[in-house]
Amino acid sequence: MSQQLDRLAERLDAKRVGGTWMARCPAHEDHTPSLAIKDGDTGVVFRCHAGCSQDAVLGALGIEPRELFYAPSGTGTLGREVCAYDYTDEAGALLFQIVRFEPKTFRMRHPDPTGPGGFTPGLNGARKVPYHLPELVAAVKAGQRVFICEGEKDADAVRVKGHVATTNPGGAGKWRPEYTPFFQGAHVVIVADCDEPGRAHAKDVARQLAGVAAKVVIVEPAAGKDVSDHLAAGRKLAELVPLDTPAVTASGTDADGFISVGDLLAEPDNPNPWVVDGILPANGMGMLAAKPKVGKSTLARAMGLRVARGEPVLGRATMQGPVLYLALEDPRAAVKGHFRRMGATKADDNLQIFAGNVPEHAQVWLGEQLEKRDPVLVIIDTMQFFLGVTDLNDYSQVTTALRSILALVRGKSRAAVLVVHHCGKGDRQGFDAVLGSTGLTGTVDTTIVLKRRHDDNTRTICTQQRMHAPGGQDMPETVLNLDEHTEPQLAGTRAEYDLAKMVAEIIAYLSKTAGEWQERADVLAGVEGKTQEKVKALDAAFRSGDIERQGEGKRGSPFLFRVSGTAFTPPQKPFFRSPTTVGTAERKPLDATTQDGTRSYSVPVFPALRENTPMPGTETSRLCSKGHPLRQQAGAVGDTGRWCPVCSPVLTPILAPTETVAT
Repeated sequence: MSQQLDRLAERLDAKRVGGTWMARCPAHEDHTPSLAIKDGDTGVVFRCHAGCSQDAVLGALGIEPRELFYAPSGTGTLGREVCAYDYTDEAGALLFQIVRFEPKTFRMRHPDPTGPGGFTPGLNGARKVPYHLPELVAAVKAGQRVFICEGEKDADAVRVKGHVATTNPGGAGKWRPEYTPFFQGAHVVIVADCDEPGRAHAKDVARQLAGVAAKVVIVEPAAGKDVSDHLAAGRKLAELVPLDTPAVTASGTDADGFISVGDLLAEPDNPNPWVVDGILPANGMGMLAAKPKVGKSTLARAMGLRVARGEPVLGRATMQGPVLYLALEDPRAAVKGHFRRMGATKADDNLQIFAGNVPEHAQVWLGEQLEKRDPVLVIIDTMQFFLGVTDLNDYSQVTTALRSILALVRGKSRAAVLVVHHCGKGDRQGFDAVLGSTGLTGTVDTTIVLKRRHDDNTRTICTQQRMHAPGGQDMPETVLNLDEHTEPQLAGTRAEYDLAKMVAEIIAYLSKTAGEWQERADVLAGVEGKTQEKVKALDAAFRSGDIERQGEGKRGSPFLFRVSGTAFTPPQKPFFRSPTTVGTAERKPLDATTQDGTRSYSVPVFPALRENTPMPGTETSRLCSKGHPLRQQAGAVGDTGRWCPVCSPVLTPILAPTETVAT
C-alpha cells in the first residue's frame, strides 16, 4: 500500500474490500460508499461508480492530481495520467474513456480485460456518444435545461453546480451528426470558450441542433477562458454572457440572424413543452388576475401543489418538478394553514415556499434561485409586491418590469413563471378587467382571468394566449368549482352551465304538475329567465329525453310537455264537469276548481261544438270547431261531458274510462 493511498484512505475514512478501498464520494451526496480507490501502476487511481469525474472528486478534496502519483509513467511521451473520463451508453455501460495526461494531451481507450489495467488504446469500433449520456437523456425527457460545454473538465465543473452538462468527444470542431438526435426537444445552453475556435464550434453545434432542440442559446464566460475559469473566479452560471452575434436557432440562418422563408417553413415543428398543458408554456410567463376574495391565491396554490405532484389541474396534464411559491402578501401562518387545508404534507418536498418580504434586488435574487433550484414553475403572489411598479397604467414601466422576469426564463430555464395580479374596479369584462396597462396582457404568454358572478355567486375562469403555440388554446368562460379542500373542477362553459341550470328549472316546474301535459306558453310563463334561453332549454330537455312532448306545434295542436316517464293521476274525487260552451273556438282555463285534499285542479273548458254540422261523407255528427269527432264521458247526457281528443288530449286520461265517439 503506497503512502499516497494510505493518506487518501485515511482522509476519506475508506474501508478495505478485497484489493480495493471503498469510500463515500466527496463530489456528491453519497449515502452508500461508491468511490473505489487502489494503487495503480504510476499512482493512486480511483473511480466513482455514481459517475463523478476524477476532476470533480479532486476538486471536492482540494488536492492536485500530482499528489496521487508516486512514480513517472515511464511512457516518455504522454507524461502522467491525470484523469479518465467515462463515456457510457444510455444504460450506463462503459463504452470508452478519454484519458488526460500531464503535460496536457488526450488519448482514447476502450475496455479490454486482457489489456494493461483492463483497457486497450483506441476505440476498436466503440460507439461514440455525448458525455454523461444517461443524465442527458433523462434531463431532455424531463424538460430540464442542458449545458453543452467544450471539454469534459468544463462539463464536470457545471455538473458540480447541480446542472446537467455534456460535451462531445474530441473537443472543438468534432461534433458528429449522430449526437444531435439526443437533443430532440431540449432546451440547450451552449457555453463557448472565449476564443475564435470556441465560438466557431458553439455556432456549428447550434446550427446542427436547429430544428431539433426546442431552444438553443450561446453564452460565454464573463471571466477567464472557459466556464471552469468563470466558476473558479466566483461567478455564477446566471452571469454567463450571451454572445453578441445572434444565437443560431435554425439551419440556414446567416451571421446577422436572418433566414429565408423557405428554410423557415422547412424546419420541423417542435412544439414547446407545457408546464400546464395548453395553458402555461415552459420558459414562458402567465398572469392570473382576479378581484379580491375571488380565489386567485387559492387557485395559484392549487396549481403549484399539483404541478409539484405531477397531478392534472383544470383537467390538464402537468410537467412534474420543483415549484417555487413566493407568498409576498399573506402572513407565514396564513400560508401554512392554507396549504395544510389543501392537503399538503411533508411528502410534497417538490413545493418550496418563500413567505416573507421581497428580497433586495428581487430580479437578481430570483435568477439565482432559478439557477440553484431549477424549478418547472415559479408563482409570484402578488406581482405588484415583487415588481414594485409605481404606476401600473404606465405602459413602459410595466413592460420593462415584466420583461426583466421573462428574460430570466426565456431560453435559459425550463420554468414557467405565473404572476398573480388584481382586476380593476367596475364592470369591465373579459381581459379588459385586468388592472393596469394593456402592456401587462401584451407581454405575458397567457392571461387567466378569474371572476365571481353576481347572479348566482359562481366563479368562472377564462384564458387567452398571446401567441398560439402548438398545443396552446384559449379557454372560453368556464364555470369553476373552487375551494381549498378539493381539486379545482371545471363545470362546463358558462353557456353550457346556464343551459343545464335552465333545463333543471324546467324539469322542476313540470315535476310539480303531477304528470299533466303543459302547454309551451304555460311552461315559459312558469319559469323565470329570458324567453330565448328558456326556449333553447325546453328543446334541449326534450332532445335529451328528460321531458316528453306531443302535439304539432301549431294552432289547434300546440306542443305539450311533461316530465318523461310520468303520467297524470286523476284525483279520487271527480272533476267539476262543465257543459260544452257552444260557439267558442279557443281553449281557456275554467275559473271554478275542485278541491281534493290540499290540492286544486283547474279543468279546461271543452272545445266548442258545431251543432249538427255534417262532415263530408257523414250525416249529423257532433264535431269540434276544427271538425274533429268528439268523445263523451260515460254517464254524461246531452251535450255535457264531451271533449275533442285531438284538440284537448290532456283530458283523455281523465274523461275516457270508456272511449265512446259521439255520433
